[in-house]
Amino acid sequence: MIELTLPAGSFASALQAFMHGADAVYLGLTSFSARKGAQNFTIEEVAKLKTYAVELGKKIYVTINTLLDDEEIEKVIPLLRSLELIEVDGIIVQDLGLASIIHHQYPSIPLHASTQLAVHTVKGVEQLVALGFSRVVLSRELTIEEVEHIRNSCPTVSLKVFIHGAMCYGFSGLCMASITLTDRSANKGECAQICRSWFTQKGENVDNGYFFSMKDLDTPKESIKRLIDMGIDSLKIEGRMKSPEYVALATQYYRSLIDNEQDDEKIAEIKEELDTSFARMQSGGWLSSYDKPKVSSIRTTDSLITTRYPGHHGVRVGSVIEASSEIRGYYLIKAEREISLRDGLLITRRTAKNIDDPIKFSAKNLLDTSYNTITHLRRGEYGYAEIPIHTLISLPIELRRISLHDKDIKKEDESHYSSYRYPITLTITLDQKGISIASSHLPSWVTTETTQFYPLEISEARKEQPLEQNITTIFSSGLHGKVIASAVKIVNTLELELKNIFIPLSILKEIRRSYYDSLEGIIETSIHNINNIQIESNQKGEILPPRALITPPHNRNLPYVDLERTLRGLKKGTSVEEVLSIIDNKVYLPLPAVTFNEEEAIEQLDEILSLINHPVIIGINNISHLKWVETYREIETFIDVYLYIANSESAASIASLLNNCTGGYYWIEKKMKDTSHYNIKMSEVEKEFSLPLFISRSCYKYDVLGLSCKGCTRDDSYEVTQRDDLYSVDIHNCVSIVSKLEKIEATSL
Repeated sequence: MIELTLPAGSFASALQAFMHGADAVYLGLTSFSARKGAQNFTIEEVAKLKTYAVELGKKIYVTINTLLDDEEIEKVIPLLRSLELIEVDGIIVQDLGLASIIHHQYPSIPLHASTQLAVHTVKGVEQLVALGFSRVVLSRELTIEEVEHIRNSCPTVSLKVFIHGAMCYGFSGLCMASITLTDRSANKGECAQICRSWFTQKGENVDNGYFFSMKDLDTPKESIKRLIDMGIDSLKIEGRMKSPEYVALATQYYRSLIDNEQDDEKIAEIKEELDTSFARMQSGGWLSSYDKPKVSSIRTTDSLITTRYPGHHGVRVGSVIEASSEIRGYYLIKAEREISLRDGLLITRRTAKNIDDPIKFSAKNLLDTSYNTITHLRRGEYGYAEIPIHTLISLPIELRRISLHDKDIKKEDESHYSSYRYPITLTITLDQKGISIASSHLPSWVTTETTQFYPLEISEARKEQPLEQNITTIFSSGLHGKVIASAVKIVNTLELELKNIFIPLSILKEIRRSYYDSLEGIIETSIHNINNIQIESNQKGEILPPRALITPPHNRNLPYVDLERTLRGLKKGTSVEEVLSIIDNKVYLPLPAVTFNEEEAIEQLDEILSLINHPVIIGINNISHLKWVETYREIETFIDVYLYIANSESAASIASLLNNCTGGYYWIEKKMKDTSHYNIKMSEVEKEFSLPLFISRSCYKYDVLGLSCKGCTRDDSYEVTQRDDLYSVDIHNCVSIVSKLEKIEATSL
């Protein structure tokens, strides 16, 4: 059975997911979470949720899917140890240094690859498996055919696919909009959602719009069935910032689709409530609404962008017909669905900028057509509602519901839930002088001796005693803490049989309390006993050139090589220096961070290399490239700007997989500190160099401008502005590259 995984931004959301049919939840901690705005979890809350999950046979996945610098890598170790004690079912990570630590030092924790790693090809999945990942969360940008190709090519690894929720305009993990414009890194969980703000289109047809605001993903039933049939292991719903009500409804809806619920009316009712809870305009995303199997294919599907309004717009429930002639501020409504008192409602007003301004209000007063007070309007009925319209607005206009009056979920008291305790084995030895207790099956990082001796005068019982049962029961129950005995071994070295030994229950309980207190102290100390991470400082490589010099010439803001265009140029006799950068007689070939036809791209790379007579150095920009270059054993490589190195562990992990690595660029979003302990030479990216804000599979020409694919050269450029900033939108083979250019004078807008 395929797994249904729901977001848990809070304890209440996790409970709702489990109660309504989720097989698993994913959650973030109060630190190192890619959703800093969510309520998130303390370690204690994760431990309580784990107990409940075990009772129900459910799973918990913890996200530590941000990039970590060297200081943070050390700080995350206590969290990993605490999570190992809780026995979480997986940790979802982006940072390859963190992944290396988990794989080698905490192998009991399943390692899952975050969508932030931008894994969208077979080679990328294969490389992650080689690094110890047991599950890969695929990029949202894949079509269902591409997902199936990966599934068929990688049959043994667990694959997870997003099926519902918000969609980023740019590739997850590659987006630089937030850090460039607000100094807040999406790779640190601080996304400023630049894609949800409006821009102005320059040119003959000036327009304003939310040009980079994606519609929400809403995967239809037939696509869910196809994912199940192809053997996808887990379906994932986005939404750690969403409410418990939303999580409950999303769980119910997709549970019904997975279970092949036949009652279409029931499914429609759940979907209506789900969309009322939260829904932007929706599409099947690239998964089922892209319909472009090849770059040369002609798209005929709806746009993936919602250009006029980027927010929650709920469900259409009717229309506002006209203003009341009797009561100021009231408007005649025709209901297409039931509308009740205190429902949250929405209308939008088209502004002079040609974008929609939302007017949100509560149905606090409802009147029938005779102006009598009513509690609800049924489908097809007319009535009046008070609407706060303070500017001219063209009527009739669509009326939408954005919240239901009776859907608040009662908050659960977390104190009712007990914390999960790591199972250990206690060996209790009885001898003439007393009792000794030792623990086994503790995590490997608990290295302190756990044996404790308790002096005790042991006497012969006057009658047979259930001592074995008493010891087992007392030491495997009660008290609080991080561990509990799941097995108790009793070693009796006395001449008396256990049944003939008398030890008061009060004494046994006191010994239990004392031993567990001591053991908890040892464990707590061990959790925080961190040895500084040391990487061999036999540093290899060299300082790389300024990154701007490596970008291929005439590349229209694309920071890496366009393999197809480069090969075409070389075949036509174009000189190497016209299509690739040559520095100190080396040809720099930074590979593309995004490649949808991997087999073709590798063939193009092979052919390009065969046409170059200079020494070549290849830049690695995606995890898949580590597999690409395995056959080029004599060619130099460098770790480029999109395969982030934020700590010494990630540098060591990546460099160890490259045959001839000459160095790498440090994580572009952060100022480089001392890297002398890294095993490869690191170079800091110069301030003057910047990456595109977005790399998007959404074609600006088709999805925003509404232009046809017919006759398209797949090679266009546009300009947009926002306030006094100028941006370019360059289309390369149907992929949109959005870059910040320069300041412009306000009068030129």
